[in-house]
Amino acid sequence: MPIPPLPEPSRRRLLGRASQTAAAAAAVTLIGPTAAIAAPPLAEPIASGPALPKGYHETEHTRRYYRLARY
Repeated sequence: MPIPPLPEPSRRRLLGRASQTAAAAAAVTLIGPTAAIAAPPLAEPIASGPALPKGYHETEHTRRYYRLARY
């Protein structure tokens, strides 16, 4: 009975690299992409003038949209 041929080495390398890539992707998912790229904290907050209102506020743009969207 003849011995079957061995798999090509390039295919083995491909499968090895694919498993390494999957392991790296899983590690990034678990650790988080920003853990390695953490920026140093700012020394002092940047003053940008008066505080703007947060949340929903009506502007000329939104009033125009509502006017044009009426049936």
